Amino acid sequence: RDFNQSGIWHLSSNQGRFTNLDISYTRHRGIWLTSSDNMLLENNHIFNISHAAILLENADNALVRLNLIEDIYLLKNFSPIPGSVSNGIFASFHSKSPTIELNTLRNLGFNGIYGSGTQNFVIDRNFIENTMLSLQDGGAIYAHNRIGDGSKGTITNNIIIGFPNFSNPNWDANGIYNDDDAHDIIVSNNSIFGNRRGIFSHNNIRNTYSGNRIYKPNNEAILIKNDQLGQEVKLNTLINNRVYMEDSKNMALKINNNIDGRFDFGTFDRNKYYNSSSTESVYLRTQSVQVNQTLDQWTQTSGQDSNSTEDNFPIKDSYFAYNKNNTSTSLVLPQGNNRCCSSTKGIN
Repeated sequence: RDFNQSGIWHLSSNQGRFTNLDISYTRHRGIWLTSSDNMLLENNHIFNISHAAILLENADNALVRLNLIEDIYLLKNFSPIPGSVSNGIFASFHSKSPTIELNTLRNLGFNGIYGSGTQNFVIDRNFIENTMLSLQDGGAIYAHNRIGDGSKGTITNNIIIGFPNFSNPNWDANGIYNDDDAHDIIVSNNSIFGNRRGIFSHNNIRNTYSGNRIYKPNNEAILIKNDQLGQEVKLNTLINNRVYMEDSKNMALKINNNIDGRFDFGTFDRNKYYNSSSTESVYLRTQSVQVNQTLDQWTQTSGQDSNSTEDNFPIKDSYFAYNKNNTSTSLVLPQGNNRCCSSTKGIN
């Protein structure tokens, strides 16, 4: 602790292990792997780091699991480093096939887990709470591809809890954010509570979003954006997702498309959109149109979501129940006039 650079910098050596360490109050990183393949980072407690807790740089086949990462990129007494490297776990574009699983991350100034063009990544069963506390325009899990031919991986079974008290209600904090040409990513069975939005798909192709549960975001639950600043959005799949909302101003699905009349983004179907305060589920914006629509109107306009459902049945109370531990447990919900469409698939 109390070191001016990194807690551990491991350079050009393979098949090492860093386990059961406490690392805190370093200026740059907690653990930094450079040109080091087949490494294990397990059961470490990394906290109060000025910038990144774990940085993988040209480090293939890393296994990062069961680490507790807290209070990252919140220290103000060090000279700033660009936010792009100031994350809980940062897998850079030269790192192939990392597995990031069963970690707990909380109270982070920028992204929780950040894949920058990383190929064949696995991000599974992590618990992430309170991100974007210093910078916006990111996510608890953030992937992008602009700097290389990376991307391709899975984001599955994660639990994400958004910080509830941003002074700016439009602070751009996302649950899962695939940005800047991210492609070939499977986003499945994640449970997301709060944030400005649950899922943001920005200029993506061949991504699959399925089985996700999104509960009470501060704006729209899912944003599909095609702004012609990257590749054209196409060949994406959005199926079997469940959205729970309680605010008439917030839409379950937002389509922001700079091209009029084009809705062939892929296949949207069998989703469940619930909002107890609104009969409208979709906000549609193109160059010439800006309108809220019911699900039926959206289907007639776009040909999408023909087997999806929307529901505005009033309820008394709602609960987001989750298991943030790495052991199985039973969750007991209160009885009454409740509908539970956002209970999580806890970390097992």
